[in-house]
Amino acid sequence: MVFCLACWRPRGVGRSWKRNSGAAAGCAARVRGRRGRELSRAHNIAIRMLGVRKKLKINEYGVFDEGTRLSGEDETEIFEAVGLAFVPPELREDRGEIDAAREGNLPTLCTQTDLLGDVVDVGTAEHLDEHVTSLARGCHARGYSFVVVLGPREMAHAAGDALRHAFLRAVRDAQTRVKGLSVYAGVTVGVRRDGSLDATAEALDEMAVVRVELEDAHGMEEKARTAALLSALASGKVKVVARPTAVFQKEKLAQVDAEAIAKAAKKHGVAVELDARPERLASADGFARVVKGAGAKLLLASHATTAEELGRIRYGVDQARRGWIERADMANAEKVPEFVKG
Repeated sequence: MVFCLACWRPRGVGRSWKRNSGAAAGCAARVRGRRGRELSRAHNIAIRMLGVRKKLKINEYGVFDEGTRLSGEDETEIFEAVGLAFVPPELREDRGEIDAAREGNLPTLCTQTDLLGDVVDVGTAEHLDEHVTSLARGCHARGYSFVVVLGPREMAHAAGDALRHAFLRAVRDAQTRVKGLSVYAGVTVGVRRDGSLDATAEALDEMAVVRVELEDAHGMEEKARTAALLSALASGKVKVVARPTAVFQKEKLAQVDAEAIAKAAKKHGVAVELDARPERLASADGFARVVKGAGAKLLLASHATTAEELGRIRYGVDQARRGWIERADMANAEKVPEFVKG
């Protein structure tokens, strides 16, 4: 059997080698852009060097000792030849996985079957009842135990009382119609530059889940952005903080101190969101690993606006796995999530 040099997975299985190399689906080198290819190459080099120390030659055709092929029928044998446990493809980036494999400390990576809930969006006031119920039914069909439905943002403001009450009625109706699923009302609230929340006290009190993100990061320094988010997390009103390593402003990333935010989230019982929308996944794996290191809970969110979009949660799972996330690290893996108000 012949293997991909980037990730040691068999090549030519079910598809041509040309399609199964580099950024092909299922390959550890599938990460977009040059960075992913370089990280996979670093893993490859590290494995080869382990072989050299054992006087073995490792290439795409197997493991050799002075020209004699010792093993290589499957990728597990390659790792065994250099004294390592099998390393999942997502972790093959030379970011600690080799030491972990040697010491028996590799994580048991999360899977889609671990998910018991999602976060979805209802962005407009039109057809609230139908929209909320449709999303709830879609989540129930996926076997979820709960869903957080984020309503229109304007309902958190002083002029949004009527809309907020209509949204809450729609959530209650969906809860009645869809048995076996807990439906929680939520709203995204902007964090002002001074760290205060851009919402009325009534809105904050009436929502089961308050999700926050910086309202406007333009022109702010990293320390100022971080300070604003830390102040918001300490308010006692926040249950979810949106992707703190990257505030999206006109498709550009505005940096904050992700570790400080993750530590504060753990302290205040706030879930840290990983947005599974493909356009929001830049550097999501590194972000996930920071959250795990801080001991905070990672909340994977599809932000689906239709039942058909719920499936994109898999993109978040893919990045979470690359970030060493296990079932116990995910807020979604709890039947009754801790971050939801009692």
